[in-house]
Amino acid sequence: MKRRDFVKLLGAAGAAGALPGVSLRSASAAEVEPFEGMVLVTLVANGGWDHSSLCDPRENPAINHWADTMPAGTAGNLRYAPFAENAEFFDNADSTH
Repeated sequence: MKRRDFVKLLGAAGAAGALPGVSLRSASAAEVEPFEGMVLVTLVANGGWDHSSLCDPRENPAINHWADTMPAGTAGNLRYAPFAENAEFFDNADSTH
């Protein structure tokens, strides 16, 4: 297949999906049960994520501004820095099990 033919095919498929009454889903897709299990979410934060601000808190005031006024929070066997909405996030995650 030539590149030009491939691009035409992609354009036709996109246009067909935009038309009312045209569905690209198969009939069996409607019969699938929705997933209700746990989901692992992985974040990639290139260039700026500070892990000690979320799940590996350092209780050293020279490193973290919160460390001289409050201790790290805990959720199960995980520790988290006590600022932003970390407590709410970990409390909600802990209560779903």
